[in-house]
Amino acid sequence: FILDTRTFGVNSLVDPVLSLCQGPAILATNDEYFKDKDWLAIKTILDSSKKQDEASTGKYGLGFRSCYHITDNPHILSKDQLHIFDPHQRTKRFAGGFELSTLRLPDAEGVIDREAYKDHFSTFSAVFKPEDDVYAGTAIRLPLR
Repeated sequence: FILDTRTFGVNSLVDPVLSLCQGPAILATNDEYFKDKDWLAIKTILDSSKKQDEASTGKYGLGFRSCYHITDNPHILSKDQLHIFDPHQRTKRFAGGFELSTLRLPDAEGVIDREAYKDHFSTFSAVFKPEDDVYAGTAIRLPLR
């Protein structure tokens, strides 16, 4: 766990409302990538997919949901994806949240997320080096209210 007390830029964000997430935060890291089933479970937070898995963290439905006690917009960086959740649907273009690629490749519209939205990525600088294209694990960032 890391308590990051720094503040970060707000000029290259998906939506200006997310400037509230650019201040102090708690980061939790590990060396495992999220699998497809993990992303699905996180995105369908009201319907726990782990109830039947006795060995799984979050089997009682309290795992990731507990982060909403301290943040409104959890961020998850895993492998080559950064997901920013917006359960209050404050972002105009991406109600509920969105995914950005850590890879320096243009998407279908020619946008390279890592460059266009660099301030989102800078918030992970305590664990994710600017020169890296892939994060070797998972980092969960909980911007403090």
